[in-house]
Amino acid sequence: MTRARVLTFHIDSDEMAGLTEALDGVADRYASCPDFRGLVCLEHDGLRHEIVVLTLWDGEGLEATQGVSEQGRKQIAHTTDLGVSSRCFDVVRLVPGPVAVERAVAEALAS
Repeated sequence: MTRARVLTFHIDSDEMAGLTEALDGVADRYASCPDFRGLVCLEHDGLRHEIVVLTLWDGEGLEATQGVSEQGRKQIAHTTDLGVSSRCFDVVRLVPGPVAVERAVAEALAS
C-alpha cells in the first residue's frame, strides 16, 4: 500500500529561496530510504505563498521514516519561522502519467 505524508504551511516571498534549500536537504535524506517514492512541492501564490509538500511511500516507509520526517518538518518550520502542519494519508489511487515523473519535474523546473 502506498501512503502519503502531507505538510502544509504559508511562507513569505523572501523566504522561498531558503525553502528550496530546505526541501533539497529533506529530499536528500529521503532518497536513501528504500520505500521513498517521491516528493512534490506545490505553491499557491497569494499575499503569502501557500505551500503543500507531498511525499509518497511504499511498504513501511512512512512509519519507518517518522524521525527523519520530523527533522525535515523542523528544518522547513525553521525556514518559514511558522508552524508546519503534518498529516498522513492512505493513497487510494495513484495513476502515473505517460511521462516519467522525473522528466516532467525537470521540464517544469526548466520553464
